[in-house]
Amino acid sequence: MNSRPLPPRLLAAVVFGGTALLLTGLWFGPVLVRRADGVSWLLYVGLPGIAAAVSGAVFGRPLAHPRGPANDGPAFLRGAGIALAALFLFAPLYATGVKAAEPGWTSVAGLTVLVLEFGGLALGWEVVLVGGLAGWGLHRLARRASPPGVAGRQANVR
Repeated sequence: MNSRPLPPRLLAAVVFGGTALLLTGLWFGPVLVRRADGVSWLLYVGLPGIAAAVSGAVFGRPLAHPRGPANDGPAFLRGAGIALAALFLFAPLYATGVKAAEPGWTSVAGLTVLVLEFGGLALGWEVVLVGGLAGWGLHRLARRASPPGVAGRQANVR
C-alpha cells in the first residue's frame, strides 16, 4: 500500500471541495431528492463544490503544507478567505448555469451581482465560519501529519 500524502494543492482542493459538497448536499439534498433533475443538483450542490475546490487548490497550499511556526489564527483567516473566493467564483458559475438551463431568463452579469449580494447577505457569515473552520482543520491535520521539527524547514512543495 502506497502511503504517500496527497500534494498540498490537491489536499486543499479535496478538503474545501468536500466540505462544500457535504454542506450543500445536506442543505439542498432533501429538497432535490424529490426532483429527478440533474441540473438542479449541479447548480446547487456541484457548482459550490467545484468553486470551493478550485479556490482551495489556488489559495490553500500554505494550509496543507505549513512551513512556519504553528499559528491557528492565520489558518482560520486563510480558510475564511478561501471560502469567500469560492463565493466570488461560484456566483458567475451559477449565473452561467442558470442562463444555459433557462435561456432568455436573465443576464449572466445581473444574476452574478444578485447572487453575490443576496448570497453574501444571507450566507456570508456562514461561508466565512465554515471556510475558517475548514482551513483551521486542514492546518491542524497537516501539522499533525508532518514529523516534529520538519514543518518549519520543509522546502517549497507545489
